[in-house]
Amino acid sequence: MAEKLDILLWGYREAEHAVLGVSPYQMLYGHVGKGPLNTIKKCWTKEIDQQIEKKSVKDYMSDLKQDLEIGARVAEENCTVRQKKYINKYNEKTQDKFFEVGESVLVLMKDVSNKILAKWIGPLIITAKLAKNNYRVANKDGTTRKLHADDLRKWTARTASIGIVYEGEDEFGDIETCPTKADITDSEQEINNLDLSYLSESRSKQMRDLLLKYKDVFSNQPGTCNILEHKINLVDGYRPHFSKPYRVPEKMKEEIDRQIQ
Repeated sequence: MAEKLDILLWGYREAEHAVLGVSPYQMLYGHVGKGPLNTIKKCWTKEIDQQIEKKSVKDYMSDLKQDLEIGARVAEENCTVRQKKYINKYNEKTQDKFFEVGESVLVLMKDVSNKILAKWIGPLIITAKLAKNNYRVANKDGTTRKLHADDLRKWTARTASIGIVYEGEDEFGDIETCPTKADITDSEQEINNLDLSYLSESRSKQMRDLLLKYKDVFSNQPGTCNILEHKINLVDGYRPHFSKPYRVPEKMKEEIDRQIQ
């Protein structure tokens, strides 16, 4: 296993680096390494090693310095080009964050000892905009802090969650519910049972006759209104955002089905 690892390390060190444009071996020693890949290449191409010209120590050190400078310059140029490509690729889908004063946001609390332990807290309120990407945020204890937009996130209240009130619970007090079909009484019968004793006999009769005449209007049964129509005009090119429905917890399915029925 150790022999195979040595061969892999040799292959990595003499291979051209994608960012630098030269191999790590060449960056360190100033010439192409003669490792397994170089040896295999020469065997395939029948290439013969050129005789190395003997040089003095002074000439060898001068040439080595020149080769190292050339390698460093090439690596720096390639690295600059590659970094620009990486930056442009990363910024293709990035957008600037904008927040308004008074808006609720979440704040990223970073852990100095471990980046993985960073977490979002909030919601907190933005009290001032200091610069293009800097904001002042008020903490819950009344203090304020200056934060960059990268450490902020818009807070949206979750409204798609499911809540169930079971029968017999009294923590929520009296809960108003929508009337069911069985609870809806006949409008004519309900009008006849109205207590109009506070009116005179003639006034009471007139009121009851008026209500009976328009009993379709004075009814508890929900209906429809087609008198007016409302149209919502969207911005040109706007595409509605569709979100996946939230799954109902298994322990609540039975109670939800019972209440719906």
